[in-house]
Amino acid sequence: MALGSWSAADDPTVRGSLRLRCEALLAYGERAAAAGEVRVTPTALVARCFAQALREVPDCGAIWRGGRIYLRQDVTLFVHVALTDPRSGRLDLSGVTLHHADRATVIALARRLDGGVREMRGGQGAVARTRELFRWLPQPVVGPLLTGLSFVTHTLNLDLSVLCVPRDPFGGAALTNVGAPGLDTACVPLVPYTRIPLFVAMGAVVDEPVVEGGAVVPARVLPLHATFDHRLMDGAHLARFVAVLRRCFADADAALGPAEAE
Repeated sequence: MALGSWSAADDPTVRGSLRLRCEALLAYGERAAAAGEVRVTPTALVARCFAQALREVPDCGAIWRGGRIYLRQDVTLFVHVALTDPRSGRLDLSGVTLHHADRATVIALARRLDGGVREMRGGQGAVARTRELFRWLPQPVVGPLLTGLSFVTHTLNLDLSVLCVPRDPFGGAALTNVGAPGLDTACVPLVPYTRIPLFVAMGAVVDEPVVEGGAVVPARVLPLHATFDHRLMDGAHLARFVAVLRRCFADADAALGPAEAE
């Protein structure tokens, strides 16, 4: 019924917010950073938690294709990266694709994310090459071309990597850090041609008073703001997804494996 009720991903969007205590997760990241001698950012930590949630609740990373719902075979995340155009000096936005993110340790994922960011900012990688191609196209052509590419690569499920079009470049969920530029809250839109059913904006870690054992205590809190495609998932799916996130935030060693593991 949901598939028949809406025709595009800009119609059935549902938005929700969540605030999670993150002291334990941040401490886990610090231990991982010390063990792997790598920078483990809150974005990398949240990305690994999301990968675990998608692994346990694959419906949240499903894809709509030809009127039917299919589960993706790979847990892939798309993490937004802010760029500066070397030619114009203007700010731009791209991202790093993390395939098999659920199989990586936090240290390995942090290294992949850091390497992907440096690659993007250096103008390298498949996504960067695709962006460069679109730079030279007339603006009226871009919309129809994106729609056509989405139909060929997602609906027909054809591999166009030989044409420098990455296969499923956005995966089953996207993550953007709106806390980095100073925002507390953001409601991000779903982009139809990406076929991403779940898009999450994470705010900055803040100190807040919380009630613990009947007493008010200081806590570190991370706000998360999600937009999801109601054709593919509903509240029951999100409840399971959030339960996994809570478990990861509360005890990352048990949920994700030892922080020191590479």
